[in-house]
Amino acid sequence: MGRGQFFSYDAIIATVVFLIAAMLVLNYWWSSLSSMSAQYGSLMPEAVSVSSSLLTQGSPANWDATNAKRIGLAKGANSPEIDQMKFASLRALASSDYEGTKGLLGTRHQFFISLSDSAGPLACGGSDCIAGEYPSAIYNPMDQVTIERIVLYEGKSAKLSIILWENYTS
Repeated sequence: MGRGQFFSYDAIIATVVFLIAAMLVLNYWWSSLSSMSAQYGSLMPEAVSVSSSLLTQGSPANWDATNAKRIGLAKGANSPEIDQMKFASLRALASSDYEGTKGLLGTRHQFFISLSDSAGPLACGGSDCIAGEYPSAIYNPMDQVTIERIVLYEGKSAKLSIILWENYTS
């Protein structure tokens, strides 16, 4: 054999090893994507839908705990400002009828909604602006998705956080 030539078996073995390695990497990649898709399959689109719904006025526009058909927290149509009284009503609804509130939010999953700034939770009607059940260890949450939206609250920038999660206590 002359210089710079290689034996054809070397090339065949190298190609086979490369193809096996490439197939293993692709198999791992597709498996990971499939797992993530299954895990967040229904949670992510539903969390986005709930967060978008919360940035509307709701139905009716001046809803309260007695007449709400759809919960929205915005002060006006196409307004990024959160209404303090609507958040207080959401908190009251979630405390008194958690399952019914899930329906008014358009979700079947557990939820936690908070309004905060850099210093922590903001106050709504004398209490913290939080509603729902936080996915703590006692609930054994396996899957959860958090959506954060920048909003206005009392003329200042705030963060509206929506957490949807699955409860696996069984």
